[in-house]
Amino acid sequence: MSADRQKTRRPRFGRDESGATAVEFAIVGPIFLMLLFVLINFGWAMHCASSVRYATEESARALAIDADVTPAVIRADIVKRLTQIADPDVTVTVTKDRSTPKLQVADVVTSYKHHIGSPWIPAYTVNFKTEVSIATPLFE
Repeated sequence: MSADRQKTRRPRFGRDESGATAVEFAIVGPIFLMLLFVLINFGWAMHCASSVRYATEESARALAIDADVTPAVIRADIVKRLTQIADPDVTVTVTKDRSTPKLQVADVVTSYKHHIGSPWIPAYTVNFKTEVSIATPLFE
């Protein structure tokens, strides 16, 4: 064999790339899956927060119709609306202010805790708070 031919010849294992894709996936795959789980959990948290906001707004409208609606009725309506679309474990407070003449202002405040957990990442709790104000005229 000539010297030129020996220089161009490389070892066989240097040209074999059959497992390169599997090694690359083993490095990148877990990171990609972790980010995917975090993104899905974050999206679900935003969906639940939006659902709580929507249920609070819809239930607070009952105060515009009837100023004597109790906070228990408002909370029951919010929980009923959330049962099918989000976690119904919410804290609802209703305060009414009649200091303005011929007007009642009611504030409905809903607090919601959402737990975000993902593989390889410790659980984290996100607190959402929604406040809706309803002003209704007082008829004498």
